[in-house]
Amino acid sequence: MTQFDPNMVAQMLMQPVGKESLDNSIADENFFQPIEIPSPMVAPLDMQGGFFISPETAGKIAYGGAVAGASFVPGAGIVDAAGGAVDVTGQPLPSFGQNIRQGNYLDAALQGLGVAGDVATFAAPATLGTSAVLGAMLKAPGAIRKTTNVADVASDIGSIAKVEPPTETKPGIIAFHGSGADFDEFKLDKIGTGEGNQAFGYGLYFADSEDIADFYKKSLSPNSLTVKGKEILIGARFGDLRTEISKALDKKIYEIPNKIFRTVDKSIETNKSPLQVLNENHKENLKTIEQNLKTLTNDDALKAERLAKQNAINEFENNKKLLQEFDIKLNQQQGKTFKVGIEAKPENLLDYDKPIGQQNEFVTERLKKVVEEINADDAINLGFDPFELGEKQAIEKAKQNMLDPDRTVVSFLNDWAVFRGEQATGEKLLDKNGIKGIKFLDNSARNTFGGELLSVDKTADGQFRAKVVLDDPNRQTGLGGSGRTITTSKPYKTEKEARDWADKSIGKESNNYVIFDDKLVKIMEKYGIVGPVAVSAMAGALKDDDGTL
Repeated sequence: MTQFDPNMVAQMLMQPVGKESLDNSIADENFFQPIEIPSPMVAPLDMQGGFFISPETAGKIAYGGAVAGASFVPGAGIVDAAGGAVDVTGQPLPSFGQNIRQGNYLDAALQGLGVAGDVATFAAPATLGTSAVLGAMLKAPGAIRKTTNVADVASDIGSIAKVEPPTETKPGIIAFHGSGADFDEFKLDKIGTGEGNQAFGYGLYFADSEDIADFYKKSLSPNSLTVKGKEILIGARFGDLRTEISKALDKKIYEIPNKIFRTVDKSIETNKSPLQVLNENHKENLKTIEQNLKTLTNDDALKAERLAKQNAINEFENNKKLLQEFDIKLNQQQGKTFKVGIEAKPENLLDYDKPIGQQNEFVTERLKKVVEEINADDAINLGFDPFELGEKQAIEKAKQNMLDPDRTVVSFLNDWAVFRGEQATGEKLLDKNGIKGIKFLDNSARNTFGGELLSVDKTADGQFRAKVVLDDPNRQTGLGGSGRTITTSKPYKTEKEARDWADKSIGKESNNYVIFDDKLVKIMEKYGIVGPVAVSAMAGALKDDDGTL
């Protein structure tokens, strides 16, 4: 009888069947010009009238079929449970033990069925083959598990996991977005459910600066505590924290030791659990007392310090018990910072910080097309009466008014909103005519970019501060006005450091963006508390999340 060799099966299962063609198809896909892969269920006809499926799609589907088929090989269930199996993308699947530790109990149960299936298969000679059928039935759910949504993976793989950044030949914008929610796709219909301020235009907001996106993530996803299972949101808009904790415990504030409140405050500040903070503070306190005991020589002082040590230990044990009794836990923030690729050139966006007459040629030509949408009613709103001037003349004057060289972008958009009674009218017309968004300087660059070094002054304590002056009547500065703005740096130890800050601030153009079309935005990475995580193609294929912006 043929002997079962689990090592041989493991090697066979871990062979990257068709992996080379799979990787190549991913590498060839261009994020900014996505390739549409036909669905295998409705394949298009080729020139000869036969059904056509691309080699790349066929390779992906074939690889998924190979993985499924390998699941029925004798011993495959044992290898899977040991962590030797792969999924349709060639990635190793968790072992039985890993699934248990990660809480994937369904997957662990399916692996258990696979092992039972192997046992039944090996017993086939003794059962005249009947147990082989049972073995196949037991292993079938596990095979399905490895190949779920193969067709989806075939069409979607590479669209997120292998996003290509812009290059000279593949233009685009790499930017960031902060949100209080976790999602896999940006959607225009979610506008207003997050920060909601459309001050620079109606659309999806992104920033060159990751720090700005991170600020919004933190603002929109406040920390929270659970106290005896009750969630308490943390922040100025959510009420006094001590009062809320007391309410959750059904106690008066004075009935709770102040040390508990200070520990919770430190926990929020350091993003550590309250028990960890309490323990660290106790160790530091004892360390200080032990050092004092080594230096003191007076008997009364030594006695007092030993008493202080015992009191510190007693207080620590008491507060530890209270924290455990109150069950106070710090919850991690749920928000994300998203790194995205935007299929648009910065120079092809409307520049918010320049009047209509100073936009570049690309934008100017498309603005001329936008004003062709003006009708007689719009002309009346602008003060040009068709009954006095004639309809044609009134509309022509209205067009000229909208393209006045000194007109600001904000007035251009506001007038369109008034004309049609809809906030996003101007943005929709811009998008329709090829202008896909707006760019505007962020707060730091708004007051310094393009300015001049005014002076570097030495402070009374010997440090240096640089001053940058900006004279731009068209730019709306961070002070809420326009014209002459002076920005002073923080103190630096040397004059060179202060001058370097000024040079960097004057020369650095750092923009925010408003994008009108959500189809132009693809998520490349998203960052939580612990750092960056690349979005997987499988997650993109399987998850349908109504995200919040």
